[in-house]
Amino acid sequence: MLDAGHAVEGGGADAVRVTEVPDEERRTVSPDEPGPVDRPSYLAALVAGLLGAFSALLAFVVITVTDGVWRFAVLAVPVSLMVLGGVLAYRFFRRPSEGL
Repeated sequence: MLDAGHAVEGGGADAVRVTEVPDEERRTVSPDEPGPVDRPSYLAALVAGLLGAFSALLAFVVITVTDGVWRFAVLAVPVSLMVLGGVLAYRFFRRPSEGL
C-alpha cells in the first residue's frame, strides 16, 4: 500500500517517467536490413528425424535381405530425411535475425 506521507510531486521523485527515447538509443532500420523471420515449427524437424530413423531401420533390413550393389542406394532416403530434420532444427533454434 502506498503511504501518502512519502508522496512526492515535482522534481524530487526517485523514479522519473521517460516519455522520449534519447537519440543515441534510437535505432533506425533500413529497408535493406534483414529483419526477423518466421521460424518453422519444431514438429516438422521432429517428424523428419523420426521418419529418417525408421527408414534407416527399414533400409538396413533391405540391405541384409537382398543381394546386389544397388541395395546400398536405399540409404539415400534415411540420410536425406535426417539432413532435412537437421536443417529444420537449425532453422528453429537460430536467432530470428539470422538469414537462411
